[in-house]
Amino acid sequence: MKFMKNILICVLLGALVLPASASTVGSWTQTDISGYNLTLNYTSDFSVERNDTIGIIIRNLGNESINDSITINKINISETLKAMGSWTGSLLIEPNSSKKIDLALNITTDDKASVHINIYYNVSTVNKVLVLVAHFAGEPAPIITSWSNSKTNNNNLSLTLNESESVRFNFTTNQTLTSWLWSFNGNSLVNPFDNLTRTFNNEGLYKIRVSGSNANGSTDIIVWDVKVFEKDGKKRKNATLIYWYPQVVDYVEVNSTLNETIEYSITTVEEMTTYNWSVDGNPVIGLVDNGNIYFYEHTWNNNSVGAHTVSFKGNNSDTRVEFRWYVNVYKEGTYSGGNLFDLIDEALENHVTDLKIRMFKYKIEKGKGKSDYVARKVNQLHDEIAKRQMTSEALRTEFKAGNITIEGYVAALKQVQRDAKYNSKLAKGYANIVKDNKDDESEKEFKKISEIEKQDDRKKNENKREERKTNNVNRDDKKNNEKKYDSNNKGVKNSNNEQKKKGNGKN
Repeated sequence: MKFMKNILICVLLGALVLPASASTVGSWTQTDISGYNLTLNYTSDFSVERNDTIGIIIRNLGNESINDSITINKINISETLKAMGSWTGSLLIEPNSSKKIDLALNITTDDKASVHINIYYNVSTVNKVLVLVAHFAGEPAPIITSWSNSKTNNNNLSLTLNESESVRFNFTTNQTLTSWLWSFNGNSLVNPFDNLTRTFNNEGLYKIRVSGSNANGSTDIIVWDVKVFEKDGKKRKNATLIYWYPQVVDYVEVNSTLNETIEYSITTVEEMTTYNWSVDGNPVIGLVDNGNIYFYEHTWNNNSVGAHTVSFKGNNSDTRVEFRWYVNVYKEGTYSGGNLFDLIDEALENHVTDLKIRMFKYKIEKGKGKSDYVARKVNQLHDEIAKRQMTSEALRTEFKAGNITIEGYVAALKQVQRDAKYNSKLAKGYANIVKDNKDDESEKEFKKISEIEKQDDRKKNENKREERKTNNVNRDDKKNNEKKYDSNNKGVKNSNNEQKKKGNGKN
């Protein structure tokens, strides 16, 4: 777009006062032209566009009878790397008259710049130069002017598809772009174009993001939310899990200054072609590593108190996986057990234990009874028993020292006991699997682990029984003492009554 800027330069010969309206943006006054007492006043500071035409108006405000004429000879640009434009000639301006010079100015940089424009003139034989300053604000960043998708054929950013549908996404900007950034569920795509065509083979929730850039900056981000439904009658088998973290039911303690950041991860045997994460049903962005390790990091804080669900869903053409973590966020020292959350805990831990046993069986069958994997599982369970025993002792010490509350102590012990019970179940399941593979030595090891856990349970139960017996004995002793007391008091009362009767008789 071409603009016209009219810049007024007032030239005054003699001791005249210039009107204040001679300059509208800024002014500069030059009074030292020897022998002529020449005064110049002009607008010297203004803004320009990239391709602009500046109308420079030069006026001689002098009196015809006492002032000289001026002659404009040349106009050029000091910083030729920033802008181009020039004028040459011999323009005579008599007193009390004005002339206009149109200077075509072309800004050659995209960056913000100040361009100095030199005006060369003379009065009689005295040569002088005026300097104007033109300011270029820089080219603005590109703007996305429109976007659409081939499913709704409009600018709707939410669309619903069935599996196997293809959609073309596109956007346009007010400038030519040099780079594009497309992403699919947080994963960058190599697609250096204004459009992207994507086929959605699996059900789930997806996000398509795009932005563009050039030397002037980056556009805003456009995000399409895509919901894909599964085709009727299509069945997939459940994917085989290798590992997940943390435990399915997770307890997180926070306070006004304590936050806890947890990385939720899941590892599958099969690589998922599509996947998504959500927290309490709200989509969040997770990442993938090595093709089959999926993880998402979340920070729980004082505003998160309550029950939450972290979910992962993934699928490919043959398999699918759904996994959930149940997170109980509570303020420091306010944990309370024995509620519905603990019932969920029990049921899920049993389910997860069954999953681990099936995973173990899958590994054994795939590795044809590979003994080193079995040995690792044996050692792992032994390590967990040792760690649990150390944890119990440490908890007891911390509780006695007053470093943890009774609520925290009870919650931690409950988790320790629960882990022992599920380890026993795991060991039994592993023992049956290696028995089928004729691995007698490993079967004995797993049974030994199960027996250790049983002995611990028996000890706990015996301690509870002894405690109950002691409480019962104490209660019985208390009752007997109360009876004896009542009996003695009764005897004393009877004796006193007899004495009273005898005394009354004598009287």
